[in-house]
Amino acid sequence: MASEMHQQATRDAVSLLPSRTDDMARLAILLEHDEPIVSVIGKYKHGKSRLLN
Repeated sequence: MASEMHQQATRDAVSLLPSRTDDMARLAILLEHDEPIVSVIGKYKHGKSRLLN
């Protein structure tokens, strides 16, 4: 059921914003994972590793 809702929401979003089709495909892939995917971006020696540890 949730999968059907996600697919319908994706179709609705793409119909309104066709230029975001690739973004919606990427989000669909990310939703398939059970664990979160996190990216940490920042300047050199500004606490990224400390944050993750």
